[in-house]
Amino acid sequence: MWRRRVGHECSNHLVLWKQLQNDKPLESGSEDGGYTRVQGNSKIAVAWRLMSECFVLDSGVDRHTNINIAQSIVYSCGSNLTRINYSGFYIAVLEKNDEVVCAATVRVHDKNLAEMPYIATTEEYRGQRMAHTLVNHIETVLRRLQVEKLVIPAVEELVGVWINKFGFSPVGDEQSKQELTRYNTVTFYTSVVRLQKNLARVPDLNLGHSIQAPIEIP
Repeated sequence: MWRRRVGHECSNHLVLWKQLQNDKPLESGSEDGGYTRVQGNSKIAVAWRLMSECFVLDSGVDRHTNINIAQSIVYSCGSNLTRINYSGFYIAVLEKNDEVVCAATVRVHDKNLAEMPYIATTEEYRGQRMAHTLVNHIETVLRRLQVEKLVIPAVEELVGVWINKFGFSPVGDEQSKQELTRYNTVTFYTSVVRLQKNLARVPDLNLGHSIQAPIEIP
């Protein structure tokens, strides 16, 4: 079924952040009926459309299977092949007046590592710190799950932004690179720079805010 976790409202932006995941089909007789599932479907469809508008996704096709990597991530598609097994991904969305204005894909591997391969903001809301707001909420959830590190891929022209404004640093040492391979993080065929953030070493910008619903990721 659709699992939904609602974070706290941000009064300065009047937005809500949510986690969504495409999981098992809704069972008949569920108390949720079909509404929650349909609502979740529509949110993820919007997130996928936003991703497809913001990224050149033709380069994100697996060379051997021709599957669309980004679409498989957004819809949390599993596979018997470890390399293209994208199950376990969540969509974190930021909404304003029930409109999705920013979306990110997140997967928690264990308490040591989580990855966020995609984040996108609608054109109308770019430059309004929506991505900052969503990333802050994602990091808060990861800290409360005691996840130590968040890794992302960044195109070269945006590496400085992620380092200077979001607090990430390059994955430079060989041990860290091998760790990403061992965890089966998403592999990109275009040129990207792997960046990381040690969540235990930076302050939680949402500290003190209440959470309106559980944040555990099943």
